[in-house]
Amino acid sequence: MAEADALPSPDLDEIEPSGILLVLDQITDPHNVGAILRTAAGFAVTAVVTTARHSPESTGVLAKSASGALEYVPIVTVQNLARALEQLRERGYFLVGLDSTGEGDLGSAALRSPLALVLGAEGKGLRN
Repeated sequence: MAEADALPSPDLDEIEPSGILLVLDQITDPHNVGAILRTAAGFAVTAVVTTARHSPESTGVLAKSASGALEYVPIVTVQNLARALEQLRERGYFLVGLDSTGEGDLGSAALRSPLALVLGAEGKGLRN
């Protein structure tokens, strides 16, 4: 048996406003969050932002699904997603919501850094 400390969970204001953040809007499946973390690590995402409620805890299932990405991509947990998005906007982040029913095309969007991509929940998509 080994005893280990929990991985650090920085506050939103501790994240340097550069690069890309992923914001998860009520994604509840730990396998999906693990896959997102693996992809985030591969694309050097600065951090992943989740809510305290309606998101999986960093347990064994999520850690196994992340395949080591938990050690590379910090997870920031916020109480209120709307306030967190407003805080990101105030810090200069360009906010983009990804939704399969959206009218715009991400490929033609004029994106800039720092960028926060908001991903919606399984089935429901983004909340209004």
